[in-house]
Amino acid sequence: MATTKKYLTVLGILVLLCAALGLSWYCGERAGQPRLYKTLAWEGCCRLLLRSPAEEPGVLLLRPLTTEESLAMDRGLTPATQPGQPATQLGQPVVVGRYAPPAKLKKVGRAEWEAAGGPVCDCEMAGVDDPKPFTLGHRQRDRLQYNNQAVATAGVTVLRVTVSPSRRYVAVLSAAGRRRDSLIPFWGGSGASGQHYHEVYLRADGKRLGKPVPLPLPSGRGWLKHCWSPDECYVVYTDSQLLEFCIVHTELTKEREQ
Repeated sequence: MATTKKYLTVLGILVLLCAALGLSWYCGERAGQPRLYKTLAWEGCCRLLLRSPAEEPGVLLLRPLTTEESLAMDRGLTPATQPGQPATQLGQPVVVGRYAPPAKLKKVGRAEWEAAGGPVCDCEMAGVDDPKPFTLGHRQRDRLQYNNQAVATAGVTVLRVTVSPSRRYVAVLSAAGRRRDSLIPFWGGSGASGQHYHEVYLRADGKRLGKPVPLPLPSGRGWLKHCWSPDECYVVYTDSQLLEFCIVHTELTKEREQ
C-alpha cells in the first residue's frame, strides 16, 4: 500500500512538472513500429505543413494550421502574413514540431519554422497527382495494380496511394481488415479494421522498396491520411483529426545511392 502511494505521488509530480514546462508531446512505441505521438497542442488544428530545412539534411519541421489559417492559405496568404490574424490558437503560441533522429520530436516556436528556409509540403494538397501506372482495381477497388497487374501489399485493403514530390515513388497505406466507409456520404474518408501498414513502391517498375512498416495508429477508428516530406526522407501519417501521428523514415537515400 505504501509502495502504491509513493508511486502515485511520483507520477503526480511528473505530470505537474510536464504541465509547468509546457510539454505537449507524449508518445508510445512498440517493437518494429514508428513512435506514436499525441499532442493536445494541436487540438483545433485542421491542416499540416511539412518543411525540410535547407541547411539541415534529415531534419523535419511540422507546422499545424488552425481553421482560420487554413482558409487564409486558400486565399493565397501565408500564415505569417494574414491581415489581422495572429498565428495563435486559443491564445497559445503555434506549436511547431522538430524531428531530428535519433533524437525525439521536440517543441519549437514559429520563429524556427520561418528561419529554416527550404521547401514546404502542404499535406492538404500534396500527393494528389495521378499515381499511374499504379491504380486500384475496378472490380476490387481495395487491391493495388501496376499496369493492370495485381501487386501484393502487406494489408489486403489498400486505402490510399500518395505520390512523392519527385514523382518517382508512391507511399501505399493498407490495412489487414476490411474497408469501413464513412457513415455520412461525401464526408471524410474511408477507414479499415486491423493493422495498418506503410510501403513504398517505385513508379518506374512497380517494385517495392524495403519492407512493410506496421503503423501504431489505432485501426477501425476514423480514417488515416499520409503526407511526404519535401525531401522524401519521411512520410507522416495522421488521424483524421490531427491529434495522433507517426513519422516513418523512408530510407530512400540508400536507394538513390545504389
